[in-house]
Amino acid sequence: MKSVFVALVVAVLTFPLLFSAAMDKGLTHDEHQHIAAGALLARDGLLPYRDFPHFHTPHLVFVYAGLFQLSDHLLIAARTFSEICSALIAGTIFAVAWAAFRDWRWWARLAGSVGALALLVSAPVFLKSAGSAWNQQPSVLFAVLSTLLVLFAAQTKRAGLMLFTAGICLGLSVGFRLTFAPIALPLLGIIYFNPQLPAQPRLRLIGWMSAGAVLGLLPLWWLLIIAPEQTLFGNFGFPKVNITYRFATGEPRTMTLATKLRFVVKEVARPNWPVLVALAVSVGWYVRFSLRKSERFSLIALAILFPFVLAGSMAPSPLYEQYFYAPLPFVILAIVWAARSLGHGGTAARIAAATLAATVVVSIALVANEYIDDLKNLHRPDKWKTVRLRRDALKLRDRIGSGPVLTLGPIEALEAGLDIYRPLSTGPFAFRVARFIEPHNRQRLGMIAPDDLDQYLRTQPPPAAILLEQAAKEWWFREYTLSAKRRLWLPAREQP
Repeated sequence: MKSVFVALVVAVLTFPLLFSAAMDKGLTHDEHQHIAAGALLARDGLLPYRDFPHFHTPHLVFVYAGLFQLSDHLLIAARTFSEICSALIAGTIFAVAWAAFRDWRWWARLAGSVGALALLVSAPVFLKSAGSAWNQQPSVLFAVLSTLLVLFAAQTKRAGLMLFTAGICLGLSVGFRLTFAPIALPLLGIIYFNPQLPAQPRLRLIGWMSAGAVLGLLPLWWLLIIAPEQTLFGNFGFPKVNITYRFATGEPRTMTLATKLRFVVKEVARPNWPVLVALAVSVGWYVRFSLRKSERFSLIALAILFPFVLAGSMAPSPLYEQYFYAPLPFVILAIVWAARSLGHGGTAARIAAATLAATVVVSIALVANEYIDDLKNLHRPDKWKTVRLRRDALKLRDRIGSGPVLTLGPIEALEAGLDIYRPLSTGPFAFRVARFIEPHNRQRLGMIAPDDLDQYLRTQPPPAAILLEQAAKEWWFREYTLSAKRRLWLPAREQP
């Protein structure tokens, strides 16, 4: 319980730093599908897969729907949840380091724990993912918690309950992001081969873990029962069609193993070199000099787990930097456990510790200005980009009044309290790949292709405004300047 308290305190202290970054970050096109899905459920009771296309596992939809019942500031609410998860990850890393360094002098213990935390939040891959309303943060949080519960289960008298909880966390992690499913295999293997667990009931313990995972995935099972075809397509069919779309449109980047590996080296490893240096120094020192064996099983377990986490990050096509946020906390955990015995070493340990400290300082220095710039506006909500988007949305509502908006960027319309067209709730994703699906299949999946748009709109309430140029021209709407970078098309009779 003491570690939980430490984690929560550090999470609270870290949250303002992460929150300020989230409020001043520009909108990404990936956020539309997550926020739109939550809004459709909260406002109209519509379910993902069954009532509108959705291309992720569904847990975040239900979380956002609950948040949107409490607040109509959709983007701020969604990003706040993401940063709560990020802060909890940071607090967890600090608490693990604080426990691992308990034999050190108090100042060294504090410095080491703060260093682990700083290495996490200053990594460019962390900055790339943090601040956006998507499923990266909650999935990583529950994957880390599941791993720690599995590793620490042998240290408690209630191993079964702890592993059941680990299973729930694993199910929640996969329910937020499917790419964490591969870690189930190594986690079960860690339970089976853990020498600190009794040999006889290990299969029973695996059963407890598995039962928890099934429970954590209940929303997915329910949707799979009521809308099997749509649910399977949303999680497995869409990635395949998206690859077809990418090749057909001449954009095959990071679609093959070779191009993916080149991307990892160029866009992930190179910018995050301080973390890799810290990993090499700490693990290299442990292997060469450390006489302590207490961390060996945990380090071996992380080494086995890491390829499965990395496989989940590399599975999508194409790749983006934020996908590699997932392995980062596991790397930090390896650094912490490998560095634990530095406090009892000689000259080599002091050199390794000094190198780690220098790496942390450099890592902080490289990103300090970004955090400082964000913190300057923490007390000025009127300067936040999220608030500015909200203001623009209200201007849109004032101009339109009511009625659906035809757009591939639904957040703005939803922030204004306006309706959207369900087949376009994923933003551009469903619309652009639909032409590669047979017409009768995409109708069952609730998708429309560009060629279907005119016919579809004739069966729906007419749009009050259009933010999609192709449709505006076909429907004889006239252009109206919404902002310096946004154009709006209104019916000709409403044009000022």
